[in-house]
Amino acid sequence: MIENDSVIRTKGQKEVNLTTTNNGINKIISYIEVLTDYELNILLNVARECKIITKNGGLEDFYEALETSTDEDQKAEIYRALANIVLGVEGPSLAGEFLMTARGLAKSSEVKTKIHTDIANYRIALQQYSKAEESIDAATSSVEIPSQKADILNSKALLNFGKGDYEGAISLLNMAATIYKKGEEHEKYAEIHTTIGNSYSDMGDIESALNSYREALRFAQKTKGKLPLINLFFKLGELNLKSNRITPSITYFEDCLKDRTDPVLTIKSLRNLAQCYSLIGGDEEAEKLYSETLALSKTLSDEQETATSLEEYAKFLLKIGKIEASKSMLDDDFGLRSEYFGRTKKELGGSWRFAQLYHEVNSRLNNNTIEIKHAETEAIAERPLLSGEIVSEVRKLIEMMHHVMDRPRNIANDYEKLTLKEAVRVFKKEFLTERLANNNWDKNKLADELGVTLSNLYHHLETLGMNK
Repeated sequence: MIENDSVIRTKGQKEVNLTTTNNGINKIISYIEVLTDYELNILLNVARECKIITKNGGLEDFYEALETSTDEDQKAEIYRALANIVLGVEGPSLAGEFLMTARGLAKSSEVKTKIHTDIANYRIALQQYSKAEESIDAATSSVEIPSQKADILNSKALLNFGKGDYEGAISLLNMAATIYKKGEEHEKYAEIHTTIGNSYSDMGDIESALNSYREALRFAQKTKGKLPLINLFFKLGELNLKSNRITPSITYFEDCLKDRTDPVLTIKSLRNLAQCYSLIGGDEEAEKLYSETLALSKTLSDEQETATSLEEYAKFLLKIGKIEASKSMLDDDFGLRSEYFGRTKKELGGSWRFAQLYHEVNSRLNNNTIEIKHAETEAIAERPLLSGEIVSEVRKLIEMMHHVMDRPRNIANDYEKLTLKEAVRVFKKEFLTERLANNNWDKNKLADELGVTLSNLYHHLETLGMNK
């Protein structure tokens, strides 16, 4: 059983002794010295929650209390918190040592259940599934609090994920979510629906993923800043873009860009927003966004993001006929990839896509100049370009959605403050804008799909100010 197990073999590593050491307090102090401010704040919040220090206590109070406290449950909570912080930073060895120390200190059933659950999750991460099952059994034997039963269900779900049983995992997560919701634990409820959304997304079930992410966002907002919303906005934007729902996708990516604390996520949001405008014919807006994306990418020491930004910008420039500019972007991309490979002996991601695009651009420049120019002229004449007026209408719609939309929903359907006539107009305008965007603004095709005459469709568009 786990109580007699003091050694864990980490994946691809030697055996690590996880017994409690005599200089445990000194180890905590030495580790705290390298924590970031964010990580240290997490640790101090845990210390306040378990009342090892007062509500306003700082680091000096924490050190003093840790040396003098005789409450072993409090110390166990500190080791547990450190394990969760260190797991994503230092790797599994030190995290495992902290967890085993916490397990040895814990006295109450509540704290024991927490630690056994964390050990289970830790072992699942190391793919030690039989050991994880032992930890889950140990947690189950000591559980008394409903929310901790949900935590154990969450661990069981992670175990199912590890074994490839996605449907079983999602079923367990939904059971856990029901318990969290009943106990009004909004933070955990939002987190678990994010996990459910990730699972559906991995399975390719976009509609279920969207529903889960919206539910997560709805409750994340109730945590009043405890959970960041930016990742959920990005996930919702990405999935709406993948399913060609351009209007809500633009809305969510613009929400992402209100918080630019994460530069990589900012770059990805700008890049996706540019793609949205490119898809609806807003080439001028798209080019500005691609330019901003590339400029921001170059400020980071992240060659992969810079390469991806160069490639996406080049693809867009090729699409709108700026072949020389596209070639220049790809030459810069090639230089970046070559330098990176020479320095690291590794290739940046997307090499095959880059090679295909590079070949296409050079072929169009060198081999088919006359034919391509003729073909591009015909394509531009035939392409149903989005007029400046319609782009303006889309912008108005986006602004209206920001104003009236209940954020977790995909459509602006919070009409409580609107008259019936206003609500119908809002819905019709959004519906027709979305359907037109999906059909490349081909009104004949949309009229056929909706089962109306073209003149009838034009009448609706004119009534809504969308056919200028």
